[in-house]
Amino acid sequence: WIVPLLLGDLLEGFTQADFHWAVPVASALFSCGMIFVSFAMTARKVRFISPMAALRYTEEGIKGQTSRSTDHAALPWMGLKNAFRHPVKAFFVIGTFFLSSVTFLLCMTVLEGLSVDEYVNFNTAHDVALYNHMSRASFSPQEEQSFTPEIMARLRQMEGVEALGVTKVVPIYEQYSPEVYGDWYQIKSDFERESGGEPTNPQVWIDSPKAAFWSLLVGVDREVIEAYNQSAEVPVDLDAFERGEFLLTTDMNGNGLRQGDTMTFFVMDTDREFQLPIGGRIPLERDGMNGGAAPWLVVSNQVIDQYRPDAIIYSIKIDNDPACAQSILDQVRSLTEHIPAISRTSRIELAESLAEAKSSLSKLSAFLTIVLFSIGILNFINTMSANILNRQKEFAAMEAVGTTRRQVRGMIVWEGFWYFASTMALALTIGSAADVLLFAAIQNSLGFGAFHYPGIPFVLYMLLALALCGAIPAVIYQKAGTGSIVERLREN
Repeated sequence: WIVPLLLGDLLEGFTQADFHWAVPVASALFSCGMIFVSFAMTARKVRFISPMAALRYTEEGIKGQTSRSTDHAALPWMGLKNAFRHPVKAFFVIGTFFLSSVTFLLCMTVLEGLSVDEYVNFNTAHDVALYNHMSRASFSPQEEQSFTPEIMARLRQMEGVEALGVTKVVPIYEQYSPEVYGDWYQIKSDFERESGGEPTNPQVWIDSPKAAFWSLLVGVDREVIEAYNQSAEVPVDLDAFERGEFLLTTDMNGNGLRQGDTMTFFVMDTDREFQLPIGGRIPLERDGMNGGAAPWLVVSNQVIDQYRPDAIIYSIKIDNDPACAQSILDQVRSLTEHIPAISRTSRIELAESLAEAKSSLSKLSAFLTIVLFSIGILNFINTMSANILNRQKEFAAMEAVGTTRRQVRGMIVWEGFWYFASTMALALTIGSAADVLLFAAIQNSLGFGAFHYPGIPFVLYMLLALALCGAIPAVIYQKAGTGSIVERLREN
């Protein structure tokens, strides 16, 4: 019940957050099987122990030669020796605490490393972006102009719009020739080989260009070229570009095409032929647009309708005054929500989605940390209880030769502290290294994120563990160490 509740917001819109009935059944059967195996293993060992050997059994002491140095008689050193008197028990206690601390460390690192602003900037460079989903899916004579003149007029009239960029597309196919595409083909072939694929035979493109060597003619606004010219070594001639005197290729799939070469292309479905020289190469956002084997060609929106009347508007990018952000989003939503072909991304919605995801992840992280921490605490309680109960004669003998109950309790508290110290040392070394490596893997998968070590949360977590590791042994000893010294010495 808890896990679907925690994952509900995170998985909303992707999958059902309900467990299949087989999951809890399999979990219960697994738990029952593990309990049965644990008792069966113990029972098999008990079978080979005689009653007399069991009566004569006393708990083993510390193996190995003990030091006669008076320094080791101090409570901290006595606690250290007693804590690791049974290495296997100590391993399980420290191991469960360590798993809990690493889980907490990684969860806090991920939550702190996922910045809302960075997430939004990674997913969109604009306040609102609208896409023609039908144009994204396929290019055919049946596709419609989803962004009608009425919608475009209302978008431009919205108060607070500072910039409105339009990207248009015309499906084309190109005429392959080794003279123009030779270097481009070599780069493409090398990339395909490195990716484990087999390079395409260019004869296929020559024989069937409309089906095999198609691409997009992309129309961009003047502002796109102006932004590129600000940092370009060789700026693009804006006026000539807007007059349609040349086209541009893209960094994405135009490497190897030489400036000055003439590109021959045909408009899909009309087979109209055009020829334009290459005037340069610019970076261009993919934006989920389809693309065939041929490279994209970029022209100005001022002339793209000359190649195909009423060229399809693929995307609209809106930058707005921050004070009007919510108002513009509401207006855009009301304009486009009833048009299935139009999809939308916005900074406000992306920020809200990440906030919801982080909320769900924080709940899930807290749940996992509590579960693992509880297992560690229960294991610690079990181990300390067994140690204290089995050592009642030892404690009584120590008190008989002059040790006070306060000193015995202090020694036991130090045993708990050494469990904590060992866990902390592992968490700060191996745990921190694992945290860095795991976050790097998550960062590479997501494509964004910044590593921030959760110092304060981890210190608070460790202080809680320290308090429990000190209080629990003292409470157990207080409850178990009742009775007189003589009575405890006489107990079997």
